[in-house]
Amino acid sequence: IFYFGMVALILFTNPLVINRVVAWWEPETYSIQNNIKPFDVGVLLSGATRGMDIHTNRPVYGSGADRLLQTIDLFKKGHIRKILLTGGSGSLSRPEERESAVIAKVMRDCGIPDSCIFVENDSRNTFENASMTAGFIRKHPELEGRMLVITSAFHMPRTMACFKKAGLNADFYPVDPGTTP
Repeated sequence: IFYFGMVALILFTNPLVINRVVAWWEPETYSIQNNIKPFDVGVLLSGATRGMDIHTNRPVYGSGADRLLQTIDLFKKGHIRKILLTGGSGSLSRPEERESAVIAKVMRDCGIPDSCIFVENDSRNTFENASMTAGFIRKHPELEGRMLVITSAFHMPRTMACFKKAGLNADFYPVDPGTTP
């Protein structure tokens, strides 16, 4: 058991091994420069914040903040026309705190017009993100068309499977890769 433990320790703490495993899991990054026609809607999955700081009333950004920054960049450069924020509260202790509402305020503060921001804030996980996005788009025909789903690269395989199961035809834009170049 000792030798097995030592081999496991060396193997699973080795950055080269970890980098290879993560690279195998994550899809290749998408080059938006090759896209000629803009997407009608960019769907941003929650996970950019860890909640609101109750003392300062400001969002506390987490490791998924790259999702938010990349979405703002895509919008500002004209690669997406509208943004659908999907994600409510995954918190058991503060279910009233809806991440998409927080992110919508951040986007407005960054100069994105209200008319381009849509909020689905009831979903609590990736499966619900996909199924509630499908329902939301059926109720808002102005969001129909070419869709780009934005989330972290490590989260992308699950996201792709859930959106496919929900019957949504989308392109996927993985950000914040966990591998090092």
